[in-house]
Amino acid sequence: MHTKVCLSGDSAGATLSLSLLLKLASASTSSSTSSATNPAPSLPLPAFTTLISPWTTLVSSLHVATSSDYLSPTTLHLYGRQYIGEVTTSGESRSPPHGPADSVASPGTCRDVALWAGAWPQKGWHVVFGAEEVLGDDARELVNWLRGDVAQHIRKERREEKVQSRGAGKRKGNVVVTEQEKQVHAWPVVQLFLGTVEEERLGGLRRIVDVMVDAMAGSRGGGRRNVSVDMTPPSSPARRKGT
Repeated sequence: MHTKVCLSGDSAGATLSLSLLLKLASASTSSSTSSATNPAPSLPLPAFTTLISPWTTLVSSLHVATSSDYLSPTTLHLYGRQYIGEVTTSGESRSPPHGPADSVASPGTCRDVALWAGAWPQKGWHVVFGAEEVLGDDARELVNWLRGDVAQHIRKERREEKVQSRGAGKRKGNVVVTEQEKQVHAWPVVQLFLGTVEEERLGGLRRIVDVMVDAMAGSRGGGRRNVSVDMTPPSSPARRKGT
């Protein structure tokens, strides 16, 4: 089923976006294996997904403080544990309904490559983050995972489809990355308030819209500015030093 819906979220909103995609993929898998007389409900995936400074993993050693970003890993992890119910708002510990490794609450912990392949929007992804933000390495790891193991799994599926149907197989959209130098968490939103000229205030949002429009139109250029759009496995990201 085709859709024109584009999904987007920033920070924790990007976490929820990833959780939704994984749940939809899981529901689709359940539907395909359910009884023909009692099929499980299935909903189509969004056509395209934009993740702005995604909080991919709620609690992670990849979250490193920087001298530029306004986020604190300690506070971030407290909020994450409160979100999953591990601690109360007053800081008291309790047995949570979901743990830090729960793949729905914390999508970055999910290493089910087939599930991620099923969650891949038909027109692809756009991952936007600042080079100097606390969640930068978390975002880079997500990109590496998508372009590496998940993309490899999709290519294998396409080859199998081609053999079985003697067709080309279904093509998936690419992973477009906008890593902005000297920028912090959720910089396209932050710049709306801190930018001193129009390009500073709206440049990030225009970039996001450009990529989204190009993806929905079927362009492989990934927008009007140079970005990385290939699905080939990248090298491991260089870790930033905390300050």
